[in-house]
Amino acid sequence: MTRAMTWMAGLVALALTAAACGSHDSEIEDLVAAFDDPPASAAATPGDGDEPSTGADSTTSTTTTTASSSTTSTTVAPTTTERGGPTGAVGDPFAYDAVAAVQLDSFGDADGSIWNVVVSPPTDVTAAVLATNQFNDPPPDGIVFAGFRVALTLASAQKEPLSPSFNFSWEILGGATATAYDAFTVELEGFGCGVTPDDFNDFSEVYVGGTLDGLVCIPLPSEDLTDPGTTVAIRHVSDSRSVFAADGLPGVAAPVPPPPDDIGSGSGDGTRVAPHPFGDAVDITLDTFGDADGSVWSVEIARPEDITDAVLADNQFIEPPPAGVRYIGFEVSMRLLDAGKEPLAPGFNFSWELLGGETRAVYRAGTIDTGNFGCGPVPQGFDDFTEIFIDGVLEGWVCIPLPAEDIEHPSTQVAIHHSADSRSVFGQAA
Repeated sequence: MTRAMTWMAGLVALALTAAACGSHDSEIEDLVAAFDDPPASAAATPGDGDEPSTGADSTTSTTTTTASSSTTSTTVAPTTTERGGPTGAVGDPFAYDAVAAVQLDSFGDADGSIWNVVVSPPTDVTAAVLATNQFNDPPPDGIVFAGFRVALTLASAQKEPLSPSFNFSWEILGGATATAYDAFTVELEGFGCGVTPDDFNDFSEVYVGGTLDGLVCIPLPSEDLTDPGTTVAIRHVSDSRSVFAADGLPGVAAPVPPPPDDIGSGSGDGTRVAPHPFGDAVDITLDTFGDADGSVWSVEIARPEDITDAVLADNQFIEPPPAGVRYIGFEVSMRLLDAGKEPLAPGFNFSWELLGGETRAVYRAGTIDTGNFGCGPVPQGFDDFTEIFIDGVLEGWVCIPLPAEDIEHPSTQVAIHHSADSRSVFGQAA
């Protein structure tokens, strides 16, 4: 299959998906326009008909569209073709610093999800790790902390938002020692490398088009670090691997659909498409566990705003946010309407989130490393652990670090993430 035919297949799949979701002609035309000029990463890659790799033989899959009360997701899966580029297997690796589509061979929600992956070659980051945290233990003689940067962009999935979490592990395959190393292969007193700078957070969630990036660190014999045969691998749950190497070839990026144009187009049911409006009091039933399960709260959330200056002025010990990040706050009021137990506190029964409209990622207090925990203490902060009786009210400010490009984006929203993995979403009214 030629590259042009592969690109057209992606267009057809996306157009059919849009039609299944009830898209109008103009929306389908938008999808067509998005594929008129393929991105440079796809146009410049060698080989025709390449598909996402799990490091195993190719498989045939279909286009799937799913929807739920809190998510609407589309999977544009590859078709079986003759490979014209690397498979990512141990003997046929992808190149470092070049994008390659990898399909997770896993279980649950992440199985079959496709990520465009970029991996840098490993380097010695021992000094940087030790400087990050005074409690990090140095590696023993003959061992270094080997770090490599990774970036994973979600191209398609059956469920959104999605995180890699336990669905694969990172490895370095030692060229000199002929051994596969993960974070725990080398026995150390601490937990792997310890606290590392700009750590890759594989429990962060993204929507299709969102990117997770950061540093992965693995203790490694020093002779492996300098050996040209040393490679980096994604180890799938099935024990297959997707490998990246100095002598690998560039892979092929999976096409990433444009963001849905119906986010925030409705109002009232608490989904991304039809969020509860900012500033309106809405009755929310917690879908959780224990005493708070089924409790009903009247919740009002104000529009998020940049409160960085107020947070820093309130406490001289708060670290400022990293470059390109701001401390974003939103005022919350929660009145307890009904509960099986009194007094009651929200506690750990849900978490606050910001859903980035531009970055297409989910942000909680600890998602972005700020040197504090989240924003740190904020003026008039919302206290989740204060107990109240029926008709009692909890009020205050919630603060979450957020990339600056998300702040004014109309699709940036606030979510109550219930323990049962459903969400109640608040956003800009249609």
